[in-house]
Amino acid sequence: MAPGASRKKTCFVITPYGDPEGTDEQKEHAKVIDGLIENVLRPVERVCLEAGLAIQIVEGRDRKQEKGIWNKIGSDIESAETVIAVIYTSSPNAYLELGLAYGLWMSPILIVLDGAEKPSDLKDIEHVAVSRAEALREDGADPTPKSKEIAERIVGINRRGRRSKPDFLPETTTSYGSIRTYDRFSKAIEMSDWSYMMNEAEKHLVLVLPKGMKIRTRKFSDRHGAPAHIDEIITEKVLGDGVDVTVVTNHPDRISDQYLKMEGYASIDDFRDELARSFRAWNTLREGIEEQQRLAERRGFKPSGSFRLIRSEQRQLPFRATLTERRLLLTMRFSQEPLDSHHCIDAPARSAEDDYDIPVYQLVSQEIDRLVRNNVEQSERDFEEWLTGRAA
Repeated sequence: MAPGASRKKTCFVITPYGDPEGTDEQKEHAKVIDGLIENVLRPVERVCLEAGLAIQIVEGRDRKQEKGIWNKIGSDIESAETVIAVIYTSSPNAYLELGLAYGLWMSPILIVLDGAEKPSDLKDIEHVAVSRAEALREDGADPTPKSKEIAERIVGINRRGRRSKPDFLPETTTSYGSIRTYDRFSKAIEMSDWSYMMNEAEKHLVLVLPKGMKIRTRKFSDRHGAPAHIDEIITEKVLGDGVDVTVVTNHPDRISDQYLKMEGYASIDDFRDELARSFRAWNTLREGIEEQQRLAERRGFKPSGSFRLIRSEQRQLPFRATLTERRLLLTMRFSQEPLDSHHCIDAPARSAEDDYDIPVYQLVSQEIDRLVRNNVEQSERDFEEWLTGRAA
């Protein structure tokens, strides 16, 4: 795929088969399902494209005579960005495929067609109701309100990530000596604990953030428990406590197609735009901090802390991390795989106390040091060029 080109994602549609050559009832079912796909679901592609998401509707029922159908359908569901499941007639294949989608942590969009009854296990799950008249409408080219509703759900799934742990699955926690591992960072570490960790840093605070923007929307708290933006915490650490703060983000030239697919971006330009916003936001923070330091020096004070942004030009960042002199929070990112692992490690800085401890803190700290050393000179030049551009 050429740089900047859009990668079209798929929306796999699970439907009962119907049979245009079968009984009158089977012919009617096939007719209504055909109408649903052509008149309600095909226009979804257009609505999604207008929202910046290139999506292709893919039907599973077209392959009912193929050999190895389960492998093919299973592969199509696993690789799809989203899954739509049509509840219409009693069809074992549809429920088997829907179960697979749930098992893969997809977030299937349910469509109840022509007032069909949902099985008891699905009664509490939200759905989109589509009537027979809507499916068989004459002006099938234009999106219907139902098409727009389905498109909004697809875009929402794309934004928050195609895989989401079902609520009924427990969070997994495992201990190795003094190290704890979790399957999801967002549930493993409360915001108050994350805030406390950063507020308690005395020497250094490092934030490894592949994009660098999401953390700026988080609701942290200061050391007194009051609501605080990440910029406020960093400014207090640098100016008030003399802590060296470093933010490490990806460089726009080091992004793979697989990473774009994992993050849900339609093109590399979209991702670079977000990295450019991140670059401006962190540099603006640094500019403000250094201006306050210059004012303090004129009054006879010399704050010892520093803030800098490092962009990893040498390699794509393999993890998210927060590191202080006491503790490491690490979320692995398998950038060559289609999924983000969300595997979180909470490791103290102290040396191993028994044979079951793993020196995770030391290993990751060394890797971060290498990332910073290899990219600090170019990052400083980038900051100076940015300042010059601002002055101009």
